[in-house]
Amino acid sequence: MFSKLTSLFKSKAAAKGSPGILEKPSQVMKPVEDGIPKKTITTTTIKTYVSGIKLEDRHEKLKKLIAELKKEKFFKELYQGLSNKDILDEEHGSFFEEDPVYELSGGKLPHVRLDVSDSSEVISVYVGKDKEHEFLLGILPEDGAKRVLKRFESADLHAIETSLSGGKYKYLDDDDKVKTGEKNYNLQLKLKFAKK
Repeated sequence: MFSKLTSLFKSKAAAKGSPGILEKPSQVMKPVEDGIPKKTITTTTIKTYVSGIKLEDRHEKLKKLIAELKKEKFFKELYQGLSNKDILDEEHGSFFEEDPVYELSGGKLPHVRLDVSDSSEVISVYVGKDKEHEFLLGILPEDGAKRVLKRFESADLHAIETSLSGGKYKYLDDDDKVKTGEKNYNLQLKLKFAKK
């Protein structure tokens, strides 16, 4: 159906907060500034998420990666920049347990790579702090993979945006005290395609 595709997310662009540009053997879009091609490209977007291995396993893998990235000060802002005092202050909103403030709400990762096998309809998702330290996080769910494979027939993938959900969070309890909790991490992907 199509030749093997290995798409790389450039960490340099991600570090600037821009979507990375993907490279594949048949096409590389250039020139690029801050992750955006200079020429205007009409894109379509597919939103999906990572699945394929146990949620708890994905959570542990992401937790380890996030701990490394926090040590390296990759994330500019934690808890949306709110201190415990801010969370107590109603001016910033009401952060009860049903609607807490997450440590990395919508946080992005510096490196993500998709690998599409010739012989199957499985799309593997690799993440890491860079290409050298990447690991298999999971696969796209079947419906997401089918949409992506269909899109490859008429368009090239040129950017991936990541968004973390879950993880550590803070909230106000019934006594107006700031408490902490933790939920399993998940990773959503936004894949941007440009017509061939």
